[in-house]
Amino acid sequence: MTNFLHINSIIRMAIMLTAGIAYSYANDENPEHLLDGISLEYYYQNGSGLSIDFQDGELDYDWIVGPRKGNKGKDIPYKSRKIGDDMYIVNFHEKHKPDFVTLIFNLEQNVMYSSAILRYGTEKEMIIFSGGIIEHVKR
Repeated sequence: MTNFLHINSIIRMAIMLTAGIAYSYANDENPEHLLDGISLEYYYQNGSGLSIDFQDGELDYDWIVGPRKGNKGKDIPYKSRKIGDDMYIVNFHEKHKPDFVTLIFNLEQNVMYSSAILRYGTEKEMIIFSGGIIEHVKR
């Protein structure tokens, strides 16, 4: 019985330590710029599309198709995390608009997803939750 309690305690300790390690990684606030040097074009299901370039911890984007065609953003700081094989989550904040955008890029399957609150805190606030196809990737 004592041996069983000892093993049970060890298992519980291992689970708590593992959970603590995962929690510490999740709370890591150091921005990563894992997509620096990558440019890509992607198109949403509604036909809108844009090109996006990552360099030196910043991104530039240009809407190339659709109702937002011609809208651009330049030198926007971004954060990223690797979440799978050739899969990344990215976020950026354009305070002057104000927009907060999260993108997921699966470069292995050439798909992407976005979740955004655009023009937050204004009468024009929009919530975006959509996906698209990555057409061109330049590394």
